[in-house]
Amino acid sequence: MTGGILALDVATTTGWAYGLPGARPQWGHFRAGKPGTPSGAIAAAFRTWLDDRCEEWQPRAVVFESPYVPEVTPRRVRTTQGRAVWTMPGGQPPININTLRRLITLCGLVEMTAAERRLVCREEAPNVICRHFTGHGSWGGRAAKKAATIKMCQVYGWATSDDNEADALALWVYAEAALAPRHAARRGAGPLFARAG
Repeated sequence: MTGGILALDVATTTGWAYGLPGARPQWGHFRAGKPGTPSGAIAAAFRTWLDDRCEEWQPRAVVFESPYVPEVTPRRVRTTQGRAVWTMPGGQPPININTLRRLITLCGLVEMTAAERRLVCREEAPNVICRHFTGHGSWGGRAAKKAATIKMCQVYGWATSDDNEADALALWVYAEAALAPRHAARRGAGPLFARAG
């Protein structure tokens, strides 16, 4: 099945989806290392896996989700005594520089592989992918967004084993719409159908 779209939800456990526009994609996930595995070993395992998949499938395009970068801009607020203080935004996971560095490295490997193989390469923002796939860009938290994405996969008839696979399928559907809109239009599913059902 050469000439399809490869969608990657890049992380230590990478969700992937691959298929020709208009066809049923295949999906799964790849774990590049266990907790505590050095970043260099994870990058090497990921690069080998990605090269093997590109050799096997010969995709025409690869798309990946932008790494999550938490908000780090402090806000000025007033205490109950009226004093102005600076604080970090609430409700978001704290930034972990090691995780962020690893994600950026893995995304760089995707771009490098695509450049070497002369593939179309696109990076897409998580909220844009989610809005296209589920009808909303934000679900009020990570857990709710993951649940909505998995539920939408069920609407399509795709039984995913985890949120990594669901996120990759959401990205694949978005990429299909961007790169092959006629095929995507014929698929006949999406958030409007999910609400009606």
